[in-house]
Amino acid sequence: MADRLAYGLTLFCEDFRIENTGKHMFIGVYQGGMNVHTAFPFVLHKFVFAIFYSETAGAFPEDITIRVFLPGDADNAPSLEVPIVRSELPPPPEAEDKILRLFIPIVAQPLVLRQVGKIMVRAICGDVTTKLGTLEVVQKLEEPKV
Repeated sequence: MADRLAYGLTLFCEDFRIENTGKHMFIGVYQGGMNVHTAFPFVLHKFVFAIFYSETAGAFPEDITIRVFLPGDADNAPSLEVPIVRSELPPPPEAEDKILRLFIPIVAQPLVLRQVGKIMVRAICGDVTTKLGTLEVVQKLEEPKV
């Protein structure tokens, strides 16, 4: 990924905590998709977007905005938007690779899903959009038992 100025990923999970040892604990991690076994709207009492974002230090002068789109959101209207002010970030690393690495946990309490579709996490910096993860929400209603 040497040619990419920004990259990252998101873990979609039901809970998150940091142990006193510094270890991150992710509980109920979704992989690839979320199966909803009931009618919409569907409410999750707690949902965590555990975002890992990296960029080449000094590549962007603009602040970063994390946007979370839920199924049904318009392209210009995310359900969640978190600004990251560059002047409040730690100084660029002195390491040889000079990569700025951020961990951004976003906790939604509650998270209301209104329809099937995709949950998408994006980082916006100037005119650059970085895809950080997508989770497909599908509905799988059980057949009535006769």
